[in-house]
Amino acid sequence: MLRRVHKGFTLIELMIVVVVIAVLSAIAIPSYKNYVLRAKRASARTAIQNMAQQQERYFTQNNTYLTVNTGGTPPAGWVNWVGDSYAQRYYDLSVAVTAGATTTAAAFSIVAAPANGWSDVQCGTLTLTSAGIQTPTSPTDCWQK
Repeated sequence: MLRRVHKGFTLIELMIVVVVIAVLSAIAIPSYKNYVLRAKRASARTAIQNMAQQQERYFTQNNTYLTVNTGGTPPAGWVNWVGDSYAQRYYDLSVAVTAGATTTAAAFSIVAAPANGWSDVQCGTLTLTSAGIQTPTSPTDCWQK
């Protein structure tokens, strides 16, 4: 008696593979997007802290803080955006200074705001003051993660 050898997959086996891939995708894609958001926020926090350090260095040399707007050109070595390049930025950094008793700037606040079409609905912006106080626009603690 001859035995018939079947080659290939049945439709049921193929549909099971498709369902498994769909379930894994439904779990993995949102998780990946959340990871990307957290990574970009961490980059913005790091950039804000670096900008604050640069402000303090500038203050020790000039006895005043420096205003850096998102549209303006920062001093050499300073970067006022977060991303691979200015065209691909995710957050813009801007520095506002407050005058003290004299005409020099005695305090600053740095704001990281989503830019270039990038949207961070959950967290919004983050502000860091010269006193070291970080204030997110959203009441959630998503900037701390």
